Amino acid sequence: MNMRNMETKKINHTLPEISDAEFEIMNILWSQSESLSAQDIADQLKGQQSWSIKTIKTMLFRLVKKNVLQFSENRREYLYSPKFQKSEYIKKESKSFLSKVFNGATSPMLMHFIKSSQLSEKEITEIQALLKEIERESK
Repeated sequence: MNMRNMETKKINHTLPEISDAEFEIMNILWSQSESLSAQDIADQLKGQQSWSIKTIKTMLFRLVKKNVLQFSENRREYLYSPKFQKSEYIKKESKSFLSKVFNGATSPMLMHFIKSSQLSEKEITEIQALLKEIERESK
């Protein structure tokens, strides 16, 4: 097993997989600077999802059980907050995808996305600037 796969396994071990529905709840929590109640989350999901408060509480319970959320009790309700930053989750998922789909090789993945996307002039400029920065740092 190469180092890249070992690194992915380590990250996968510390950050469990979450479902798409759980990810929606996590996105709401990541976007806030303070802990939220199940009702706060339901209010923010109005118009996007038709989940009942019971469904939201079930998902919150699962996320706590997966050790993804922490909670505190405030009066008669629980307040939830993430145990890790969204950037950590993105890194874990990116490495998992890269390993699974592209055998851990970054270049083919980037080539695929660049070729299959309709990039704007701004995006092309940003990619070129990033590549130049990486080139400078590697010298």
